[in-house]
This record gives sequence, structure tokens and C-alpha cells, in this order.
Amino acid sequence: MTGSSTEAVKQPTLAHAVSPQWTALLEAASSSALRFSSQPEHWWTLQADRLRSQWTVSGLPTMRLESWKYTSLVSLHEKPRIVQDAVLTVNAPGGVLVARLSDLKARAEKDQSVGPVEKLKALFLKKSDVEFENIARSMVADPYVIIIPAGFKAEAPIELSWESSSKESWGHGVVGILAGENTDVSIVESYGQGSCAMTLATFVDVAPGAKVGHLRLQRGVGADAVIASARVEVGLGAAYETSQVSFGAELSRENLIVELVGASAQTTVDGVYIGRGRQILDHHTELVHRVGQTKSAQVYKGILSDESRGIFNGRIAISKNASGSDSSQMNRNLLLSKKVEIDTKPQLEIDNDDVKAAHGAAIGRLDPEHVFYLRSRGIETSEAIEILSRGFAFEGVARLTSDLLRSRGTEAIEAGLRGLSWESL
Repeated sequence: MTGSSTEAVKQPTLAHAVSPQWTALLEAASSSALRFSSQPEHWWTLQADRLRSQWTVSGLPTMRLESWKYTSLVSLHEKPRIVQDAVLTVNAPGGVLVARLSDLKARAEKDQSVGPVEKLKALFLKKSDVEFENIARSMVADPYVIIIPAGFKAEAPIELSWESSSKESWGHGVVGILAGENTDVSIVESYGQGSCAMTLATFVDVAPGAKVGHLRLQRGVGADAVIASARVEVGLGAAYETSQVSFGAELSRENLIVELVGASAQTTVDGVYIGRGRQILDHHTELVHRVGQTKSAQVYKGILSDESRGIFNGRIAISKNASGSDSSQMNRNLLLSKKVEIDTKPQLEIDNDDVKAAHGAAIGRLDPEHVFYLRSRGIETSEAIEILSRGFAFEGVARLTSDLLRSRGTEAIEAGLRGLSWESL
């Protein structure tokens, strides 16, 4: 055979089709690599390069994966949104540092901020198998940073509001929050509203003796997909309490991982998801007891109407070094239609005999007699459904000790319940 030939470059075999959105994401990944090269935090750039090289080969997750078996990403794939950084607006009390990661290196050269930089490095470089958390870390060149100094206390919350650059974009965002020793703060994090698609990764470190209340509100009304993760470490004698309220997006996926890494650390992890139409609301949580004498408690409530679908996968892991740990978990669901679907999987993984642990799940429907009673008092059916659903849903925010967070959570639940339909069996 004469002449020369060039061997074709072998393309990776993806588990999903090469969709318009996948092509746009790959193009954005190439642009991100160029943006990263100008950033001063070399370790962040190296991690981003490594993560990009992984997911650009493996592709986006599909329903063939166990952790995605009930959740399809068709709504994300079907149109080519512009891939951009999400914009974070922070309203914080005086004394709280709000910056970008690139700013901290310059600050460290002038003062003693090296400690926070090193702590953020450990937090941001945490190994993860949460697919979209890794995509966000690989696409955002300069993450946001919030540092709450030791001993700081404030009645006013720290307000975080994520928005996309445009309504036709897929926004990616990353924020790291350091709560110093013996702080006592409340955080309200809102996202999804006014966006087409959004992927977020939030990292929180709760230092010894600190107390953090964290209300997370996914209100992506009109959004195609909102995919968010939160990764939290709770130190010695510290407390982290959080409630998640989710409604609005056609597809929402929440991954929450809380690790209790200090003795006497405790966490309360609650949530409410409200579905209508053909929405999919997928919640995966992990509560990990790394050391002994730690405590976790979890209650997630789901309310599903029309043809919506809810997924709850809650994992509690108690390590062999975690003697004396105490953990409880419950997922309860209220079904308002014959066509809804709920897939619930509470899990216990215990490597120590000296612990207390319990978990469970329950599914029920509205009692028609209760609806009839309210209707007989002149209350419209839609309002009766809201009244009966409120009592069920409010438990998802009731354990927040901050009056303000409970109030904000209650308001969000009420907004999510408005106009729900009910189908009597």
C-alpha cells in the first residue's frame, strides 16, 4: 500500500446521545480551561483540569447508574443553553467577609488569612462522586467565599441568592462558607428562580463550638433543571441544622452530605418537596458519623400531585470509630393523585454495635372525609387541600431553632402549596 494515512482519533463512547446541550457544555469546558489558566490559585486550576478530563469522557449520568435509576436528564439535554457562571448576591451583616477565592491569596500576603485559605483548600479539594458537584467545580474559575469570624453572632441572616446571567443559560456556581469557632449564624440560600438551568455546589465548614442554621430554598418556577449539592463538615461540639424546601423546577436534584467529624457534633437535616404537573424532585442525602458521641436526626416530607414524581434516597453511615452515636431518619409522603409516583430508600450502614439508629418511610393519601368536612364549612376544595397539606409539610421546617428561618421556610412552603390539585380515590 503506497502513500500515507492518518489514524482517526478514537472518540469516547458516551452512555448518552450527543445532544445539543452536551455539545454546548463541551464547548464551554474548552473556554473554561482558558479562563482557569489566568487564576492565581494553582490547586483549584489543577483540580478543575482533572475533573473536566473525567466527565468529558464519561458524559453526564444516565438512568443506568444506580444513583440515577429513577431520574432522567432528558429535559437538560434537549436544548442547547448558553453555559455561564451563575451570579451570587450576598447580603451579610458587618464583620462577615465575602470575597472570591482569587482575592484571598492577595489578602494572605498582607495579613494572617493563610488559615482560611488552607481550610478552604481542604474543603474545596474534598474527593466526591457527586457528578454535578464535580462539573460545577470544573467550570467555575473563581468560586465565591464567605468567612464568618470566630465568636461572631448576629440575629440578621446571611442571605445568598443565586441567579443565572440570562434566562436562557445554564448557570454554574460554587461557594465555600467557613463558620469560625463559637459562631452563631443563620443562612438563607435561594436558587433556581428566574433561570433555565442551574448547577450549584455549596461547601460549609462548621468549626468547633459553632452553630449554623441553613435554610435552602429551591424555587425554580419555570426552570428546566436545577441541580444542587451541599457538602458540610461539623466539628467538635458544633451544630448544623438545615431544612430544604423544593418546588418549581421541572427537574430538581439535591445532593446533601453532612459529615460529623468532631465529638459531640450534631445535625438536624429536614426537608419538604412539593411536586405538580410532571415534575421530578430527587433528593439524595448522606449523614456520616465519623467519630463517636455524635447525633443526627432527619425528617423529609413529600407532597405530590398530578403526575409528579418524588425520589428520596437517604443514607446514614456510622463508622467503626463512632461509638455512642445516635441517628434517626424518616421519609413521609402525601400523594394527591393516582398518577404520582414515589421511590423512597432510607438506608442504614452501621459498623459499630454501640449506637442507636432508626429509619423508616411512610406513604399516605388525604382522607376524603377531611376534605368534605372543610368543604361543608364553605371552604373551596383548593384551599382545603392547602390547609390539610400545611400541617403535614410544616414539620419539615419546625426544628429550625431560628424564628426567622422557620418563618421564611413556612412562607416558602405556603407558596409551593398554592393551587395543588387533588384526585379522590
